[in-house]
Amino acid sequence: MFRTLIPLGLLSMTLLYLSRETQENRLSHHLLRINMTQDPSTLDPRKSSDQFSSALHFQLYEGLMRITRTSTAEFGMAKEVHVSEDKMTYTFVLKDALWSDKTPVTAYDFEYSWKESIKPSFFCPNAHMLYIIKNGEKIKMGEMDPDSFGVKAIDEKTLQVELEHSAPYFLQMVSFPVFFPVPKTKAQTDPKWAKTQQPPANGPFTCVAFMPNEKIILKKNLSYWAKHEVLPQEIQILLIRDESTALNLYEQKELDLIGGPFTTIPVDSIHDFREKEQLQKKDLALTVFTTFNVCSFPFNNAHIRKAFSLAINRESIVENITQNGESAATTFVPPILKKDNHPLFPSYDPQEAKQELQKGLKELKISSLPPLTYHYPIFGCHDRIAQTLQENFRDILDVEVKIVGTEFKTFLSLLNNKQYQFGQFLWIAMYNDQYSILERFKNRKNFRNYPGWKNRDFANLLEQSETTFDSLERARLLEQAEKILLDEAPLTPIYHGNYVFMEQDRIEGFYISPIGSPHLQWITFKENKPS
Repeated sequence: MFRTLIPLGLLSMTLLYLSRETQENRLSHHLLRINMTQDPSTLDPRKSSDQFSSALHFQLYEGLMRITRTSTAEFGMAKEVHVSEDKMTYTFVLKDALWSDKTPVTAYDFEYSWKESIKPSFFCPNAHMLYIIKNGEKIKMGEMDPDSFGVKAIDEKTLQVELEHSAPYFLQMVSFPVFFPVPKTKAQTDPKWAKTQQPPANGPFTCVAFMPNEKIILKKNLSYWAKHEVLPQEIQILLIRDESTALNLYEQKELDLIGGPFTTIPVDSIHDFREKEQLQKKDLALTVFTTFNVCSFPFNNAHIRKAFSLAINRESIVENITQNGESAATTFVPPILKKDNHPLFPSYDPQEAKQELQKGLKELKISSLPPLTYHYPIFGCHDRIAQTLQENFRDILDVEVKIVGTEFKTFLSLLNNKQYQFGQFLWIAMYNDQYSILERFKNRKNFRNYPGWKNRDFANLLEQSETTFDSLERARLLEQAEKILLDEAPLTPIYHGNYVFMEQDRIEGFYISPIGSPHLQWITFKENKPS
């Protein structure tokens, strides 16, 4: 009897060993290869100001809540939350979670991260999102001490947050990178912690190498609380700026994934890939727009701004240039963020454009406009759109416009420092609510208020919406605010867009949320079939 059992036991152990070895061999091939056309500007989630940095931060960090594959918010670092009756105080209880260097993720990390971000001297492009927290805006403006900020670590596992007003979207907000924690002890002892090769991470992956203009290497974070969900063992991110070169690598199967938000697929190739049914599309809360510097001539005049807005042939742009099923903008807020979507302004009206131009010239006491300069970032199809607008403005308004393509970081600097006349860019909502778009224009000093525009009636409507619990009334107030934006036209939407992407046959499961956040941890690898 024992002679029979021993060989069977050895056989079972051998099969188990071979099974593990085979599994390890398969896992070793779970390498994901992608490309980014721009270097992320920072590994510190509080300093994110562009889609490439944010795309990376969603891989490395996780907030109190995280985005799900159904675009809702679920617990991330938090395991439960208690909300006060007036919905003004949130008390989060944290999971037992670790940073990649094996130190605990604590409520003190969150408190430190948020309080540093709200200091007037700290560069935090999305600090306006923290204004929802008690005294946030006054602290950032230097009117109050940072210690009065409404966030407090009660103990290692308990974080209490007091809001300025109730916000039904608050749990969605805290899944965005500006609310991600940074390792307090590490950040305090090493101000350059985010520039090291392996900064501590609490998300699905950790960065093990960052070689500017060359590549980034991520590894699965074995300390992540949900590591069982993370299937890629390694991610290699090339940093090739030329989109055609990246596409060639994809076609040679040297890249596993291509498309938004990492690398735009060249427009000239879109039709062929669509015909071959290789393209996948994800509608987003994304808008491409023209922004006007309202602080300088001639766009300090609303009639001039409206003239340029009405001269844009939006339908022609989405039909002949982008060709990805985008919708010509007739609203300011992306339709995906609205329950009731209907046109709020005419997308193209040459005659009205000419009339608005004459009104503006009369108010400015001039007979014609001098040559103007239009800036745009060099990526995607921004150059073709700018060329089309140049023709629209010349043919309809008889205005000569010089178009200037600018490297991404330089372009952002021009916008933020108001060193431009007018230009072209895009936004993506930071949480799944239309307030995410509108709130950017509540304060002239907001990093993303590119026109430098402010309107008291607009701000009052937003403030009323903040204390309105009735969803229909709230929607009415926000639409009134949106109409003010459209009427004054500090910037004008061109189209509401999407991301298109392609996956190699060996992978599947790439997910992009409506706010454009990419989630690589859920990508699965198909096993090689025996020949």
